[in-house]
Amino acid sequence: MRLILGFALLLSCFPLVAISQTTDHAKVELLSETESLTPGNPVTLGLHFTMDKGWHIYWKNPGDAGMPTSVSWKLPVGFKAGKILWPIPQVISLPSVTDYGYENEVLLMVPVTVPKNLKPGELFKFSAKVQWLVCNEICIPGEADLQLELPVGSSAPPKIGNNPLFSTVRQSLPSRMPASWKPSGTLDKQQFALTFQTPEPCSGAFLFPSLPIQINNTAVQTFQTTGSGFTLTIKRSDQLVTDVQKLAGVLVVKSADGKQTGYEVTIPLSQSK
Repeated sequence: MRLILGFALLLSCFPLVAISQTTDHAKVELLSETESLTPGNPVTLGLHFTMDKGWHIYWKNPGDAGMPTSVSWKLPVGFKAGKILWPIPQVISLPSVTDYGYENEVLLMVPVTVPKNLKPGELFKFSAKVQWLVCNEICIPGEADLQLELPVGSSAPPKIGNNPLFSTVRQSLPSRMPASWKPSGTLDKQQFALTFQTPEPCSGAFLFPSLPIQINNTAVQTFQTTGSGFTLTIKRSDQLVTDVQKLAGVLVVKSADGKQTGYEVTIPLSQSK
């Protein structure tokens, strides 16, 4: 199952003061969703990667091989960066391994809290040290030191969504699964058997596990409809030596009309005999 993010990256209409760096087969730049800061109002920054054709970087769980992209921040006093908001990844199948990541381009967004005591006209610098691994038939580590300067605007919050890049990528973020789906599962020595109760019929599903060495990434995930929803059977990793109590990840569900939606899930497991 191959999932491709359809990003309409229209950067020319949203100029920002930023520094980009190009390394072997990848370019990265630090962007902001808004052109200015508002006292006490969070701002979303983004690491925008563009890769050469056929090359990819990795999701938070890279799969069978690879290294997730990471960022270390140097922020002004009072600002605090949150975690990376990971878009739904792609399945990247190679001859001997299956990885999870992003081809062509991706924006990794990071929310940043902003102090309340800022004054209009002040200018603040944000610095990010970014590390990644870009791969095709070979893998090349990359590193960049990026900066971005943003002024403080008025006390009125800036309009969110005026940057088409950020607004498009927000649509590819997984959402919280409805509680009514009541996910549950069992685990034995061979497989995970997961059950979901959905109000509408589904035509397919795929689980990206949050942690490595839990499932067999190269094995087919078997989807089957039931009277009240569907089941998903996933082969257990040979390297998972201890039974786990839950399986967390991003579940991508295909509706009857072919639309794909991602959900963050944590599935409680019982041990099957």
